[in-house]
Amino acid sequence: VADVALVALPDRLGVEELNVALCLKPGADLISVRDAALGILAGHARHVQFHHVTALPRTETGKLRRQALRERLTREAANCVPRP
Repeated sequence: VADVALVALPDRLGVEELNVALCLKPGADLISVRDAALGILAGHARHVQFHHVTALPRTETGKLRRQALRERLTREAANCVPRP
């Protein structure tokens, strides 16, 4: 994994759900990363959506632009890997 960010997004019922945005290194597979992460997370923390992004939105000083990331993940829900 080259870069990662976590944000909360509302699901279909309006309940906020943890979403992981991952920038992968060449050759990495999102499903393998998801499976590895789910293998070490506690049961209550497994309600997570994993998204592949090419780059995370950042300010000129390198801070994560969370609102921009939330909007992007909402628009690009097709890049989300479904839960196993």
